[in-house]
Amino acid sequence: MSKLIVALALVASTAVAQTDPLVIEWVVPKDGKPWELTQDGDQLVTLEWPTSTFHNVHFMRTKEAYDACDFTDTAEVDSKVVDGNNVVVIEPAPYGFGSLYFACEIGRHCQAGQKLHITVTQGTTPAPSVTEETLPPSAGSTTPAPASSDKTMAPTVSSDETTSPTISSTQFTMAPSRNGPLCFQPGAQPTVWEIINDDEEDGKGLEKFERWVKQYKLDNDLDDPLKTWTVFGPTDKAVDAFPKFARNILGRDLIEYHLLEAQALTSEDLKKLDDVGLEMKNGDEVHVHMHGTELELEDSAENHIKFVQVDIVGCNGIVHKIDMVMLYDPDDTKKGDGAGRAVLAAVAAATAAAIAAFVVL
Repeated sequence: MSKLIVALALVASTAVAQTDPLVIEWVVPKDGKPWELTQDGDQLVTLEWPTSTFHNVHFMRTKEAYDACDFTDTAEVDSKVVDGNNVVVIEPAPYGFGSLYFACEIGRHCQAGQKLHITVTQGTTPAPSVTEETLPPSAGSTTPAPASSDKTMAPTVSSDETTSPTISSTQFTMAPSRNGPLCFQPGAQPTVWEIINDDEEDGKGLEKFERWVKQYKLDNDLDDPLKTWTVFGPTDKAVDAFPKFARNILGRDLIEYHLLEAQALTSEDLKKLDDVGLEMKNGDEVHVHMHGTELELEDSAENHIKFVQVDIVGCNGIVHKIDMVMLYDPDDTKKGDGAGRAVLAAVAAATAAAIAAFVVL
């Protein structure tokens, strides 16, 4: 994949028609339908998304690649940060008349409908096609853009922020998604629930996590073909090491703390999210870290969780097996009551003792 640098038009220019840019909120569409535009080539199109969310923009060279979400030979369009948003400005005219195709390459966003088809009807400076040698004039000169604190790839925060960015499940609403039909196609992969339900590998299976999911009636959600999930499933050995009393105290939120809704993140996606917080279904965060080449998660009790197996792909999401049950902070959930730190400390201490005893045994 190559880089396509698009200049950001921050002020009006005589080279651009006196028409306000068409602004698109570049997120996964709730109805799963891609954007379809037919417009004059002089009309700018602006794609915007918060820096706290994880998206990008790729120029798709062919309709076939666009339809199949095939990013083998695409050009990534660079973005700039303006007022807390990543911004890409597309000036269709230099690309020539006809169809232009763009899509988000992150996770399964493209399959979920996050892509744009522009039909250019006229323009001031049409060109027959786009290649690496004939980039649009809006790409500026052949010299690389200067490095600055406001130019970065998502996810990011501006340089004056000190906290890690957070990916929120509410910012990636995908239902009804494009994943639904995938589950109904002949030979389709199982749902994430079916993956969990069928995984009975001795010690490293998810059978006991499956019981937890069923106990709190989350199995129907994970089996829903119109929802999308990333599941961090503790293995049977991890569940055995976790005290039952702690599970009873933490309840349904404990299970939801292992579920990332509205996204299907592979291990490669997660590696791009070093030091980023993922907002889990219960509202608390799990942080992603890279230690050299090793991928880890960090929970609210500052436990470092390792992956046992990654990228078990289903038709409505992805399952990763982990070696510990993750502990959330009750104060940081959607129902936080202010007593969370004390509860977390007590449970964490008891859990650590129980895990140590389990290991000794």
